[in-house]
Amino acid sequence: MKTFKDNKGREWKVVIDTTALGRVRDLAGFQLAGIDKASGFKVSELNDDLVKLVDVLCALCRPQAEQEKISDEEFAAGITGDVLEDAYCAMIEELASFFPGARRRAILGW
Repeated sequence: MKTFKDNKGREWKVVIDTTALGRVRDLAGFQLAGIDKASGFKVSELNDDLVKLVDVLCALCRPQAEQEKISDEEFAAGITGDVLEDAYCAMIEELASFFPGARRRAILGW
C-alpha cells in the first residue's frame, strides 16, 4: 500500500486490488489496468487529463474518504500542485505491485 499527503496534510492510502479497479471503472469511467495495443497502458493517459486523474484517485480513496466523511469535492480540492505528482507516483507504484512480473516491469518502464 502506497500513500500520499494532500495539500491539507491528510494522508491517503492507495490500495489497488480487483475491488478498487472495479470502483475506478464504475465511478471514474476509467480502466486503470487497461492496455491499449497501440499506446500501451491506459494509465499513461492520465498525464494528459488531470481532472480524470483526480477522479481516479478519488475513486481509489473513496472508502477512506467515506470513513472520514470527506466529500469528493473536498478530496479534489486537496489534490493540486506537487500533490498531483506524488499521488500519481503512489498510484503507479501500487498499480505495478498489483501485476505479476512482466506487466509490472512494463508499467514501471523497465
